[in-house]
Amino acid sequence: ASGDVQMGHTASFFWTGKVGGSAAYYTTVPFGMTSEPYLGWLHYGGGQALWDQLYAPFGVKPLMAGNSGMTMGGWFKRPVEDLEDLAGLKIRAGGLGGAVYAKLGASVVSLPPSQLYENLNSGAIDAVEFLGPFSDTALGFYQAANNYYHPGFNKPNGPAEALINQTAFEALPTHLQQIVEDACLAESTYGTAEAWANNAAKLQELEALGVSLRSFPEEVIEAARAAAAEVMEEAAAENDLAQQIHNSYWTFEAQSRALLDVTKSSFLA
Repeated sequence: ASGDVQMGHTASFFWTGKVGGSAAYYTTVPFGMTSEPYLGWLHYGGGQALWDQLYAPFGVKPLMAGNSGMTMGGWFKRPVEDLEDLAGLKIRAGGLGGAVYAKLGASVVSLPPSQLYENLNSGAIDAVEFLGPFSDTALGFYQAANNYYHPGFNKPNGPAEALINQTAFEALPTHLQQIVEDACLAESTYGTAEAWANNAAKLQELEALGVSLRSFPEEVIEAARAAAAEVMEEAAAENDLAQQIHNSYWTFEAQSRALLDVTKSSFLA
């Protein structure tokens, strides 16, 4: 924002304390859109214009630049059999998903990636929700906890963002602005492809190592869905722009779900 650097790379949900809960919509929201419909919303459903408006007070232009894909539910030292198993559970969970776990009775801990394995292995925390098999294997979580849960209702999508100083961006000629936008879009494509290919390979490796793949009980999923709806409404109530983002996102999600039902879901079934 100050112009000391012209560009940075991060994820929008880190700015919820500065911008508000609606910042998380540009990384991921619990039970929200996966990568394909999200791209549709961002580029053709009004999502980018609202994102520009959200960051405008800080003099920063945001662009999607990367994607870690759909995540897993996380690593748990003990099995989750019902909602009671979440009561008091110390879990590292990012974004608005952390608020969901808190509503379910868990104790949510904020830790940087570099400290996750150490804390999980020592028992300082009981569970870690991070990304997918590719990143999770690299951080060694399977050596500290054996129960790998799915689905990743907390993070169905994983966009990264490029932050660009608005003044610097607008000083570029139009064709160079377009090159920056296209380079960020290309990185999103490469990131999605990299995540998919490596997650598929690493999942096989984890299964061969004896990791226990488990699905969350339906009781937990339904309680999390209800808690997520509350979290989303709370984020939307922060201000008028947050409500606009909320309405735009979930309207597009509903349209997309109807299409998914008769295309991808139907095909996979």
